[in-house]
Amino acid sequence: MSTNQTQTQSVDPARQALELCRAFVDQKSSKRIQAKGAAIPEVGDIDIRAWAKQFRSALPKGEFVPIYVGDAIATNIHKPLLKVVSTKFDAVYQDGAVKLPADTDEVGLDRLIGYLDYVCGTSKKPQPMSTNMPLFDMLSVCAVASSLGMDKYVDHVYKKSEAILRIDPPLYEHIDAITFFRPEHTRLYNIVVQNLAIRVRDATISDAEDFDKYLSNHLDLAEAIEATNDAFTAKQLKVAEAKGRKAFRGKAQVVRKEVQQRQTSLWADKNARRQVLVQSCAQKSSGPVEKRKKFTADERAHWISVHGKQPPKGC
Repeated sequence: MSTNQTQTQSVDPARQALELCRAFVDQKSSKRIQAKGAAIPEVGDIDIRAWAKQFRSALPKGEFVPIYVGDAIATNIHKPLLKVVSTKFDAVYQDGAVKLPADTDEVGLDRLIGYLDYVCGTSKKPQPMSTNMPLFDMLSVCAVASSLGMDKYVDHVYKKSEAILRIDPPLYEHIDAITFFRPEHTRLYNIVVQNLAIRVRDATISDAEDFDKYLSNHLDLAEAIEATNDAFTAKQLKVAEAKGRKAFRGKAQVVRKEVQQRQTSLWADKNARRQVLVQSCAQKSSGPVEKRKKFTADERAHWISVHGKQPPKGC
């Protein structure tokens, strides 16, 4: 056996794996590995929770990357770690920093970065992120993870959020949460709208009076429910006409009339309530940042629909 063959067989597999690990986070190292013909996995295929501790612990080192929320630094993350956990690294890492929208919920950001720190630091096999948190926080951490390309690490949190929102009927606090995160979680918001629309259409809301009052203070949700039921009625009428089922068409028209009657009281003060939103948004967003006030979910949605952008910093 030749000397070269002996050296090849004596290469430590763990050392080879460590070299691959470093290749993910160091461009020069990556080129060296590729020159040797080793396959470098795509970031989308990497889950650092499956790595041995010595590889995970090598990630939180080196250059710090500041993560901005709006114009302020909210936290930091090591660049090597960011490169291997973010499938959007080239998009989110710009000019030495990561910048998130000003309305990003920092609780979710802190949870995500804290979880990654735990994964890198634990000597045991990393466990999934705990879902023992309010739905609002679950939606928050999922929204941040999506923005940073780290969805893989919160997939189970997203699935539990969906399961909670599919509870029939959902709790008002859960409706509030998904309404607040409607731009980030449009799919989940539409699930809630569809389920509530069915209950309104079938008149199976157990607390109809309280629900109507709730909708009167959440006009965007009320409009979404009405639009869903209008579309349902139009579809049913089209089907009935195609089949020549006049009796069914008549029933569909009756259903639509009943739904419209239930909604009539909600629209009487619609313009007035919208004016209230205009005034409250103007009051809360005026003046220096430190004197501005946080928008409610309805105020946030109203601002976005009117101005086509996120509310001012501090709101």
